[in-house]
Parts: sequence; structure tokens; C-alpha cells
Amino acid sequence: MATAIIQSILITAGIGILLCLWLGISAIRAGLKIPFYRTRQQRIVTGWRLIGLAFLLAIFAWASVRFGQPLAAFSSWNKIGYLPEERGLYKKLSIIESIIYFASLKGVDRQTALERGENLLKRAELLPHKNKKIEELSHGMGQITQVIITIIHEPDLIILDEPFAGLDPVNTQLLKDLIRELRSNGKTIIMSTHRMNDIEELSDRLLMINKGRTVLYGDLTEIKSKYRNNSVVVESPGELGEIEGVIEQRRHNRSMELVLDDKITPQMILEQLVKKGVAVNRFELSTPSLNEIFIKVVGKENE
Repeated sequence: MATAIIQSILITAGIGILLCLWLGISAIRAGLKIPFYRTRQQRIVTGWRLIGLAFLLAIFAWASVRFGQPLAAFSSWNKIGYLPEERGLYKKLSIIESIIYFASLKGVDRQTALERGENLLKRAELLPHKNKKIEELSHGMGQITQVIITIIHEPDLIILDEPFAGLDPVNTQLLKDLIRELRSNGKTIIMSTHRMNDIEELSDRLLMINKGRTVLYGDLTEIKSKYRNNSVVVESPGELGEIEGVIEQRRHNRSMELVLDDKITPQMILEQLVKKGVAVNRFELSTPSLNEIFIKVVGKENE
């Protein structure tokens, strides 16, 4: 039955695509007189809109084949949760009413939405405020409410646009714990943010964009290893003194970064410190932050 429906959709979409392309190209060439559009500019604009509609129909047909069911059934869309940067909630509804309403748009029945919503609100310590109207919420409370709405239907793909914007440390930690839990449950999460420390803490893979162009992509650990400095960080209660193979010492609060020459290894530095009787509280390879990597990559792009 589903196969027959998809075949019908493909035939209809195919006819629609051809018709829209023919009408659109004809309108742009001004060879087709379209009622109500007498000027050439109006015909050109209408022509491009028809071509755009043809592409939408093509996407509609592709998605129906890709997911094995008509896109109009919306079951494919229900596998996606999207958190926009700007809040998009109805101000006159309460928190719990908003959760139930948006869950119903994703095919979740009222009782299930109520149970899931109250459970998530309890975790966020917002359950006592469930009957508050959206317009009465602080920015942080509104953001957490919108996150709950994003995941209330238990989507497989979750897209978060600047999820930590305007959150205090408590709510930030709450959201990070929730993201980790979702990831451990097998959910795929795409997060867009300018906060590099959040990327380092939560992400497995990274895509950096500068001026609309991809400048860096790959596994987070591999990227940090690729851009690793030839240096080590040492924390000691005393002075380190002169160390063979160290070309520069940089003070960072209570620690010292030792920049090494190309002929010496971190292990050799540690052996020297032990022989000198230096008390070492911390010794680790120095890896640049994502913020430093981004500046370095973008700097090369702008040269």
C-alpha cells in the first residue's frame, strides 16, 4: 500500500516538476502571458518562484523515497527536534499548555505529553512554575522550556541553535547534563554555537565556518592533536630553573608552559625535572583551545 502511494506521489511530483519548470522558464523568457502579471519584472519573479516550487516538489519526492513513506504523513518530520535561537512560544499559554500543544503537533497524545513534560520540568526544577504563562518567564526559564518542547516527542535528530545563550551557570549545567544523557541514549545532536568551550566539552566532531565557508572539519580529538603545540605544562611549587631543550618559558597563573625545541620530547623534560629534584604537581602536554585553533585557521584564511 505504502509503495503504491509513493509511486503515485512520484508520478504526480514528476508532472508537477515538469509543469513548473516549463511555466517558469516560459515566464522568464516572457514567452508566456500570465494573467495579472503584465510587466516583464513580474513575469520574471513569478518564473523563478515556479522554478523554486519545482525544486520543492523534487525534495518532497526524494524525501518520500528516502524515508519509505509519504512526507505528508509527517512521521519523518517527527524524528527531528529543532531549537531556534529566537524564542517562538505563545506568550499567553502556560508552560505545561505549551508543552502539551507542541507535543500534539508531533503526534504525542495529551497524557503522554503531560507525563513527559512534568518529568522534565521536575528535573529542571520548574515543576512548581508549570502554570506560569510564557510571558511571565525569565529568559533562562523560557530557554529551558523551549528545550523541553524540542525533545518532548523524543526525536532521533536534535538541532540546537545557540542553546546556552543567556543561561546562568546552574541552567547551563542542567542543559549540558541533558545533552550528555540524550547523546548516551543514541540521539544525534547538531549544535550551533560561538562558545568554543561548550564544543570542547560536549562534541565528538567539529565543523568550523568562517564567512560562509568551511575552514575546519573532523574529529575533535584529531583536530586538537593536529594543532597541538610542541610544549608541556608544568605546575610546581618552586622554580624550574634552566632546562635543556626548552626555548621559552611562559607563565600561566600557577603553571608554566615550556616550549620545546624539535629535538627534545616531553618524556626527556620530565626526566630532567625529576633528576633536579623539582616537585611536580602537574605535568601534561599542552593542547591549544578551540578558540586558539579558530583564530589560527581564520588568520591563515585571511592572509
